Amino acid sequence: MKLTQFERRYLEAIPQSNYWDGPVKVGIGVWCFSVTDEITEFTEQQAKGVMSSLVKKELVTIEDYEGKGRGDDMTVAFTEAGVRALNE
Repeated sequence: MKLTQFERRYLEAIPQSNYWDGPVKVGIGVWCFSVTDEITEFTEQQAKGVMSSLVKKELVTIEDYEGKGRGDDMTVAFTEAGVRALNE
């Protein structure tokens, strides 16, 4: 699957999160803010756009635990396709 440089960077940042522990696996979520904290070259709007694109491509899933749509209440997790894309 063709990824933009921003999409690739976001996927690579997920396991770099301070909340990630262990090997890359499907369905293991980390807080979205902890991923975007790793990507200093993105603006907040760019990060949201990249996250949306990755969800549309079915590479990640986003869970909103509080139902507020805020990054501090949301987690991001790899799908099987996302793990494959990360390893390409």
